[in-house]
Parts: sequence; C-alpha cells; structure tokens
Amino acid sequence: MNNREPRNYIVTGASGLLGKYVVNVLAEHGERLFIIGRVQQRLDELQGIAPSRISTYSGDLTDPSVAQEAVSIAVKSFGNIHGLVHLVGQFARGPIRATPATQYIAAFDTNFLTAVNITQPLLSQLASNASLVYMSSFLAHDPFEGMSAYAASKAALVAWAKALAMEIRSYARANVVSTTMLDDQHARSRLGEKARECLISPMEVAEMIAHLLSPQTRSLNGAVIPMYGKFCLEDTTFR
Repeated sequence: MNNREPRNYIVTGASGLLGKYVVNVLAEHGERLFIIGRVQQRLDELQGIAPSRISTYSGDLTDPSVAQEAVSIAVKSFGNIHGLVHLVGQFARGPIRATPATQYIAAFDTNFLTAVNITQPLLSQLASNASLVYMSSFLAHDPFEGMSAYAASKAALVAWAKALAMEIRSYARANVVSTTMLDDQHARSRLGEKARECLISPMEVAEMIAHLLSPQTRSLNGAVIPMYGKFCLEDTTFR
C-alpha cells in the first residue's frame, strides 16, 4: 500500500474462482471495492479481507434492473468509479446438432449480456481515465467442437468490448484478458500430469487485471491480452 487515495472498483463474479484472487490483489493495493456475486456467503468471506474498503451486493446480472441497482448503490457508496472487472461467466458444451436454442440464449445472457447490463449504467459514473476489464477465453478465437455456444458468446463479448473501447476512448479504456483453463483442484484432477504446463495461475491473471486497471496502462485500449497455457489446440484432453 502507499499514501495515495484509494481508487474505486466494481468487481462482478467475485464469488467465483478468479474473483477471490482479484479481490485479494486489489485489496492489497489499497483500493476500495464493490463486489458483486450470487453467493452471499462467499462475498462475506471476501469482505473480511478489508471490511472498511469492501462492500458487497448479491444479485443476478442477467437482469438489467439488478445491474442498474448495483451500480447505483456502488456510486452512492464510493462516488465516481475508477474501473470495472467483469468476471461473470458460465461454461457450456455440447455438439451443435444437440444444443437447443435455449442453451445458446443462456450462454449469451451470462457471458455477454451481463457485461452490457453492468457497463451501460456505469459509463456516466466513471472517473476520468477509468479502466474496464473483461474476461474471455481462447475459445473465442480458436473454438473446439462441442463448444459452440460458449465460444460464440465469448466472441461476442470480445467484439463488443473492442467497439466499447472505441466509443469511450476520450475518457476511459476497455480491454480483455483471454485465458485458457485456470488452475484449481478440479482442473488438476482432470489433467493429471499435464496440469503443470497447461493450467494458468489465477494469481497471475489477477495481477494482470490489476495492471490493466492502473493509470500506468492508460495508453492501452481495445486490446485482447492472451494468457495461455502450453498446449496443442488439437489435444483432446481439452475437448
């Protein structure tokens, strides 16, 4: 921590795997956080990291009215917002011939429209040179068979974020971090010996996100930052 004034950030999907790492890193930097997730118990645990600087909100951001309320509360609590980390996402898989339209709609609602819902009311509340960071996947660029719904929804997010970056470039910036599979116990048990070289450290991703939020990266806008494990795209382990 240093003696500067803390910056105010909204972190969505905070109750997920990556959320706890992002919250820890930003809290260590002395920032003030408004964290959003679906699991209140996990949010309460994260709030314990820095109770005086972390506020929580439990809700489903696929509902635009919920997102609007969350932003309104965050602004009342903190004032202008210096940035957003949007971590909301849901994995979906299945062959195209057997994937119903409802599964595509659910994937787009969660992986894409939640970003739209939280960002739209936030744009008028941003501090100067604010930074918005969104999470995508390598599958948005190199999809595997059986992952069309997930890949398409993440590709939509990337295209949208690039358009957003152009629209807000006079006062803010937007970037995307694209990853392969994150390191956790489930992934390790699935990959076995390949885990070490294939999985990405959530802490490394969180530190990259913190870097993108900082004023030091004010010239970086509309970028897709790849953080990929070492694996062959044809490796059926990932299918």
